[in-house]
Amino acid sequence: MTLANWIHPLLFAGSDPYADYLVYDTFTDVNGTALNAHTPDKDSVGGGWSYDAGTAFTINANQLDVGPEVPCRAIIDAGQADIKINGTLITPGDDGFQILLRWQDDDNYIRALFELIPMGSIAITKWVAGVPTSVDDLITGIFGARTIDFEITAIGNAIVLKDLTNSKTCSGTVNELQTNTIVGLGDSGAETGPMVVDNFSVAAM
Repeated sequence: MTLANWIHPLLFAGSDPYADYLVYDTFTDVNGTALNAHTPDKDSVGGGWSYDAGTAFTINANQLDVGPEVPCRAIIDAGQADIKINGTLITPGDDGFQILLRWQDDDNYIRALFELIPMGSIAITKWVAGVPTSVDDLITGIFGARTIDFEITAIGNAIVLKDLTNSKTCSGTVNELQTNTIVGLGDSGAETGPMVVDNFSVAAM
């Protein structure tokens, strides 16, 4: 055994490239695999993905195809409520994409929304006891086929949604739901082309 071969396993044995994350998913799997049958790269709680509404989430070309079934939502337990969510959205531009956080059930959760029609906007909405309330929204004028890197942070009652690619931000406070740890993804419009997500991560804050 050479010195290099001896040193390498000592340095890297047991290393976890996703150690800093609660959830990390590159959606690497066989084409056509249902999301609820797919194992994320990192899943700290261990419950995996489940469908809350619809079953149209599938793996295609090592990305997550989100729809076009409406409603269509998939959720996973991150294990912590104060989090940062990152990912990449690739959209044909005639649809809406939602990131869910602080999820309790269909009537109680927070939604961060990218609306690509008719004029382009981002928004944060809370559902409490089935009643939706706008937290903040911003007309961006960004629509059409896009690749968007996004980030959502939830720390205490402060919620921030960022379109990192286009430097757009909306934010606000949500005093309810602060202990819920489930996050998710969803389709909010029936697109004509594939809308996909890649490199989805959740980190503790």
